[in-house]
Amino acid sequence: MASNQDKKKVLNKSLIAGFLVGVLVGPLATLSMGWQVSSSTLAEKLEDARIEQQAKFCVAAAKAEANGQTLDNDTRYKLARKWAKMPWQEQADESVFNQCFNTLG
Repeated sequence: MASNQDKKKVLNKSLIAGFLVGVLVGPLATLSMGWQVSSSTLAEKLEDARIEQQAKFCVAAAKAEANGQTLDNDTRYKLARKWAKMPWQEQADESVFNQCFNTLG
């Protein structure tokens, strides 16, 4: 028959093993389920949101300037190139330009 000392050792080993498994598996499981966001994923999502918002501004300004006219590729290009550049930028972000140009089409 096992003594209380042996039972405590088995219990302690089980608790330590469970703790280690939880420490290793917990973060992996929550990351894969989307409950946590890594800093690189957050940076990607923020960049996508920035491009999307700036492209929406570009499209709205280009459509306002076009006054409801049907836009050919050359006009779309010129309007997207003009409005993709935000006031604080020296030149337009190519991702914003591409999204604006494609949305105008």
